[in-house]
Amino acid sequence: MIRKMSWLGLVALLGAVVLVLPSAAEGPKTGDAAKQETHANDVELMAQAYQLAEVADKQKLPEAYVAAGSLVLKFKALTKGELGKLDLKPEVRDANDKPVKGARVETAKAESLDDIAQGFFDSAAGLAAEQQIADDVKALTKAAKARKYDTGARGASGGPRTMTRGLGARQTHVYSIPVDVFAIFAIGFQSSAPTRCKMQYGDYVHFNQTVRSGNYTFKPKPTAPVKVYTITVHNGENFPVTYRLWTN
Repeated sequence: MIRKMSWLGLVALLGAVVLVLPSAAEGPKTGDAAKQETHANDVELMAQAYQLAEVADKQKLPEAYVAAGSLVLKFKALTKGELGKLDLKPEVRDANDKPVKGARVETAKAESLDDIAQGFFDSAAGLAAEQQIADDVKALTKAAKARKYDTGARGASGGPRTMTRGLGARQTHVYSIPVDVFAIFAIGFQSSAPTRCKMQYGDYVHFNQTVRSGNYTFKPKPTAPVKVYTITVHNGENFPVTYRLWTN
């Protein structure tokens, strides 16, 4: 029997996939704070797309891949495909966590948003063929591509900052990121293989997990105008990985 696919059910599934921490107190947002919050929502949207794709892969749900592709197209519509450049140089550490002087940092070519979405749609088609539901998934994909995605009252184009880097086997990249404490801060992460991503301020660790994708959104405590957070990306595998960071 061919199962009936529920688009609304997939959207509801996101609530079980993504954990978003409480943000700043509600109220009218103006100026840079409003822009930062808008871009924080963008970071979360891309993280949700990758996390939904992981669910699709684990549970063999082609329609979840279609929903992931739809989220990427939504992100493209919101930002008009214009993303900022996250220009950060990491400290490189070896397998013994020792700094590597003069280490070359590989800047990998990032996939376009269209390519990311199409990759999810292609994965959906592959699963659908195996499960003999190709026509149903093809119809969902066609609808996702044809849909006019609402951008709301956003106005100006532009989105969060992003970068893509290569990370050698057993290597670590350490970044220092200054954060304006008067605005919400969001960071998203995606890697070609499970990779440890850690964020801390001083001795306080906000998160420390080995994942392929994830995001973290919070409002820093305003104990100083700017706080410098440490982001550590560690590849525990014996082969290189490619990862992407997004911040607002």
